Amino acid sequence: MVDLAGSPSYVSVMLCLRSMLSAKADVSVNGRAVVNPVFGMPKVLRLDNGKEFHSLALKAAAAKLGFELLYCPRRAPWEKGRVERFFGEVQRNFATMPGRTFGSPERRGDYRPHDRARMTMGEIRVLFAIWVAAYYHQKNHRGLFHRTPMEVWQEMSPLGVDMPPSARDVVVATALPLLKPIQDTGIEYLELHWDCAELERLRELHGRKRKWRCALDPLDLTTMTVWDDTVEPNVEIRATCQEPDLIEGLDLDMWKRLRNRSKERTPESERVRRETLADARVEMFERASRDDRAGKPLGRGKQKFADAARPARAVAALPTPEAAEAPSAAATHSPAEAAGAPARRGSVATRSQYYD
Repeated sequence: MVDLAGSPSYVSVMLCLRSMLSAKADVSVNGRAVVNPVFGMPKVLRLDNGKEFHSLALKAAAAKLGFELLYCPRRAPWEKGRVERFFGEVQRNFATMPGRTFGSPERRGDYRPHDRARMTMGEIRVLFAIWVAAYYHQKNHRGLFHRTPMEVWQEMSPLGVDMPPSARDVVVATALPLLKPIQDTGIEYLELHWDCAELERLRELHGRKRKWRCALDPLDLTTMTVWDDTVEPNVEIRATCQEPDLIEGLDLDMWKRLRNRSKERTPESERVRRETLADARVEMFERASRDDRAGKPLGRGKQKFADAARPARAVAALPTPEAAEAPSAAATHSPAEAAGAPARRGSVATRSQYYD
């Protein structure tokens, strides 16, 4: 796989935030389990001034979950030295597999990443989780006074880590916020429709012009969340997508690409027909699979369709030599257990059970 992160966008920021907030599965290195208990609510997010960090979606998530957004001054890279140091560590010690893109065209030279790529995005994610939990978290850091990130977490987490009310709240809070009316066909967005009996009732009571607060998970288009704010507390309504056959296996980015292809084949004065969307879906999957089998370079969009069409395969862990060493006893227990701290709501020892 060539592209690890994708283009900076609201979706990539929300996925990063969701990963930070959510419980993480243990990883296995040489048959030994290494826990990755680092998750929870931030107090402050320190950000640079990229457009994606000024999005309404991120500001809405911060307001819902109760953390502060603090922006670095412009042209002050030293304000975010730690994260830049982490990026450098990733480049040196993880992103060394065939297909890497290097940090610049000069360093890449005549190396052709697409010709060398051997792994899918899903496989990269599995290996990255292993690298973070079994190598990076167990490595001494000069900025932490030569302690490991896991040791610092063990010291700090028994004091209590704030959590979102539930795992589902993380998904809702990091979803795409929308303000939409309820039409005869339900809520419409990007040629798709979500409807249910509760929405029909709201439409009959309040008409078709009133707009309602909605949220759409970019990774799951099957359901849209709608809030009835005419009552206290607000009632959460789950509306189902009325075109399940069209969105199967697609995320929001893939659907936008499919829709754009369909719009290109539709006269400007006409609405995109369902048949056109269905034909575009078949074509995009078939073309991506064909080019993937032929070993042709795939752009980011086509790669996602090729990955979705490719059968899942087992991922062989490729840890660094340091990561292959047996993890320490502290790394195989929750931080609260390692510190001998009593279990309590919000502490690391109880979060996994509470968060399921």
